[in-house]
Amino acid sequence: MQNRLKAVEREIADYEQKIADWDHELLMNYEQAVADPKFLERYNATKEALESSMDKWQKVSEELEAFETS
Repeated sequence: MQNRLKAVEREIADYEQKIADWDHELLMNYEQAVADPKFLERYNATKEALESSMDKWQKVSEELEAFETS
């Protein structure tokens, strides 16, 4: 179960890094970033994937805590 938790934490870190990179790209060169018709689609899909991974992390954390306290 620890391995699952670590895997989800890596997933979350990857998504957060992608989003941070894209946020920076938007800040530095908004016009060019949004000129790519797929940019916002990828951005929003990644944010949704991050949210899903955070939900997964919460579930795995709760399972691990229940296992450790039983």
